[in-house]
Amino acid sequence: MKAFILLGALLFNAQAHAADFINFTFFGNEGRNRIYLSCYYAENAVDQILNELGATDIDVRCSGGIDFGRAFPVTIQAKYTLPADARTVEINSDFNTNCYFDTRFIERLVSGNDRLEKVSGSRSCFRSDSRYGYKLEIK
Repeated sequence: MKAFILLGALLFNAQAHAADFINFTFFGNEGRNRIYLSCYYAENAVDQILNELGATDIDVRCSGGIDFGRAFPVTIQAKYTLPADARTVEINSDFNTNCYFDTRFIERLVSGNDRLEKVSGSRSCFRSDSRYGYKLEIK
């Protein structure tokens, strides 16, 4: 009987802290603009955004991007664990960000995770170096 209670508690705990996963592809078609990115940039940007959310156990993988003179869509696969406590987080661009990629990733991250909700923010970019800001709530 004690074994069943212990097993149940372990399963509940594993579900409460289960890792989240996102699969995101950025094609770079932004109106009249065509955006080409390297995996180096995409992996670092995703890692930085997830760190700003307070995520742990982050593992980001990228394929595609600019490689040997060719450009392919950038595909990101990331595993992460959001913090267990509820909080509000602000994510703002800096001078080393790409508005098109970052805002598309944040929007996809929020739409694909039940614990994330967008409080405010916009994904409208005029150029790749446009400023952006989001306020997200972790439930």
